[in-house]
Amino acid sequence: VAAAGFQEKLVSPTDIFVDPGTIEVSGRTIQNWSGDSFGTVTFLDVVKNSINTGFAQLGLELGGERLMNYARKFGFGERTDMVASDVATSSIGQSIAVTPLQMITAMSAIANDGVLLKPHIVKAIYNADGTVYQQMEREEVRRCIDSDVDKTLKSVLEQVVSTGGGSKASIEGYHIAGKTGTAQKIDMVNG
Repeated sequence: VAAAGFQEKLVSPTDIFVDPGTIEVSGRTIQNWSGDSFGTVTFLDVVKNSINTGFAQLGLELGGERLMNYARKFGFGERTDMVASDVATSSIGQSIAVTPLQMITAMSAIANDGVLLKPHIVKAIYNADGTVYQQMEREEVRRCIDSDVDKTLKSVLEQVVSTGGGSKASIEGYHIAGKTGTAQKIDMVNG
């Protein structure tokens, strides 16, 4: 969602968002993972703190067509008919099923200057004598976002790990980009 917002020039890291804590979309309530309002924040803070209302607001501004177009560019999903609440929940990482390989491939596109690569597990196959039998080559699938947009996104995602909600993944001396997510938990009492 951040990549789409940056690419479409709808948002920059310093843009201001007002987080009410919850928003109503098509009769459905979208709330933050904490249940609290973060108040007036920058978009960088929206990403760093995984503020669902900010992502939902940006997703609604993008609209279902553009949102799903970027999801497909990064290797997710197929086009579906979406109501506004589907757009909002997709913007916070819900309502779309992904495999671990799809997630790794999408995040790798961000690491690869915005270019989606065909994933492969084996780098090379060697003969018994140690010579290379087959070398797997880098295979570009498509560009997801422009290089300058990718640099901005990487910088924002590094701050998620260095000073935001993903700080437990931080390793001193390394630049690590990441993104936390909001999971829905089953109510063990009421189902």
